[in-house]
Amino acid sequence: MARQNTVNLSSAQGPNDAVRKKYVNEKFIRRDAPIDMKHKAIKNVLSPVDEGNAANKSYVDPKSVGGSDLDMIGHSIKNSNPNPMHGDELVPKQWIENNFLSRDSPASTMAGDLNSDGHQITYLKEPERNHHGVTKGDVNTRLSLEGGNLRGDLGMLGHNIKNFGDPLHNNDAVRKTYVDEGFLRRDGTTGCEKLSTPGVFV
Repeated sequence: MARQNTVNLSSAQGPNDAVRKKYVNEKFIRRDAPIDMKHKAIKNVLSPVDEGNAANKSYVDPKSVGGSDLDMIGHSIKNSNPNPMHGDELVPKQWIENNFLSRDSPASTMAGDLNSDGHQITYLKEPERNHHGVTKGDVNTRLSLEGGNLRGDLGMLGHNIKNFGDPLHNNDAVRKTYVDEGFLRRDGTTGCEKLSTPGVFV
């Protein structure tokens, strides 16, 4: 053909007849060109065997999310939205740690005030350190700074009671200086030193 064309070819009649370019363009798609299905279906596709095989609907449906439970088989869902805005969104672990208290982690701390809205904090453990919260029962066992009555013995552990006023009633405690300065011992001594003649008042 010396690179010449055959022109004005008639439409093919038999399977071995040559066909015109127009026939090919209208009926076939180039292998390297995208396929426009024009809303047509590909039917009778076999279930895929290899990774590159097309899959049919019956193969895909049991694996789709939403129609049945999703078994993660121990895998994680990663790269979720770090700042979820809606109630039905998945949230990342870091968002939970930043916004909620952990029941088990002592490192979990409040970032703001806790408004109980009139509700009680119940079953609080007895305090072990100075910064621990205390129960009403623990507070009731202590004296108020404004006064009150002891319900048990007061263990001083070697410490003194200081800076209290003069006694007003017979059962009031008195200071050592109140006794030393105002009274003599029955054996003739003062609170600090003996008199020159025991039993003789000067």
